Amino acid sequence: MPKYLQSAGNRRSLWQRTWKWLLGGGIILVLGAGGLAYQLHQPAVKRTPKTVKVSKNSPTITAANPIPLKTSAKEAIVIDAHTGQILGEKNAHRQVGIASESKILTANAVLKAIRAKKISWSTMVPITKKSDWSKKDPNVYAHLDVHEGQKLPVRTLFNAMYTLSANDAAFALADFVKPPRLTQQQALQKWAKELRLTDSQWYNAAGQLNRNAGAYEVPHQKFTAENKASVAQVAKVTYQNLKLDPAMSQDFQADELVYHPTEQETRAKPTEFSRFRKGTRPYLRNPLNLTFKNFKTGSTPKYGGGVAALMKDQAGHELIVVVNGAGNYISRFPRFQTSVTAATQVLEQTQPMELKTHQRIQNLSTIKHPHAQSQKLEHPGVYWGSTKLIQTKRVN
Repeated sequence: MPKYLQSAGNRRSLWQRTWKWLLGGGIILVLGAGGLAYQLHQPAVKRTPKTVKVSKNSPTITAANPIPLKTSAKEAIVIDAHTGQILGEKNAHRQVGIASESKILTANAVLKAIRAKKISWSTMVPITKKSDWSKKDPNVYAHLDVHEGQKLPVRTLFNAMYTLSANDAAFALADFVKPPRLTQQQALQKWAKELRLTDSQWYNAAGQLNRNAGAYEVPHQKFTAENKASVAQVAKVTYQNLKLDPAMSQDFQADELVYHPTEQETRAKPTEFSRFRKGTRPYLRNPLNLTFKNFKTGSTPKYGGGVAALMKDQAGHELIVVVNGAGNYISRFPRFQTSVTAATQVLEQTQPMELKTHQRIQNLSTIKHPHAQSQKLEHPGVYWGSTKLIQTKRVN
């Protein structure tokens, strides 16, 4: 065969092979693209850090400095849910509008009243003329559509306040547990002072703008006045609530809240967790496969989206994560994604250490005592150190 024909034949053969390869590759590429898109939402799960046991004979342990969080949220903080150790922060002490996250303070007052045995979970709470929001548009103002004169148990209203962000539930509970001589605003300020939430501002129990608070509008204040607190303060109240009622970490994961406005009537409303589970959780970039056990959202047009969440890693460590300024106020995804991002940064840059009673730890910053200090532990627990410093403390 002439060389030029042999060459042309080779070229044709090469082209045919190339065409077949491209065709097959194109099919693989199309199929692969679907897999790639799925992987973007379901990244490979990485291992979470295992807890290191530290010998009781080890010298003083050094706690990790709170890491500077790199997140698109304007304010953020991550603390250990059991010890209150501050693990990461960003603008954590800036006062911002917190909207419905305000309900966490009302929850604190309720839990204290239960602890003091002034009320119980089964105590019936009346819906008053002021707390009756049944005529409000439910698409704008979350409520239970209950009416003046009806009574619901503390447990029902408490769960509705958390899982539905029901404004009428928050108003009714705050009025019920506050000292009779105080207005609702005065009671909120009193509770905030007891928790040392310095410079925070409080107007109503539901976190509504003053102009939208209905009968709870505070006179002689701007229409735009709103509850303000820092992410550190929101984390502090969340931490105190878990101490008052550890069972809160197990609640609020139902897809709907069932309640009884009257003995003859049963109603059910979809919870925030249901919306999160269906519309947000599947799309989170979550390499450590962290879970949300409990959360309370809040958002304002001025300050954007926020959430206070109790999160858990695959090793069982529980973290309180609070973010604000995460996307605009109607977007739900950014507040949860930035929470995952913040918690992941902490877990990748710190090492959990199991310490025993009477061991000394230095450089410890907690949500109750944010200035680093040295202390001897009164109880055993898990604290967090630098991944580099802890290597010499391991027990073989």
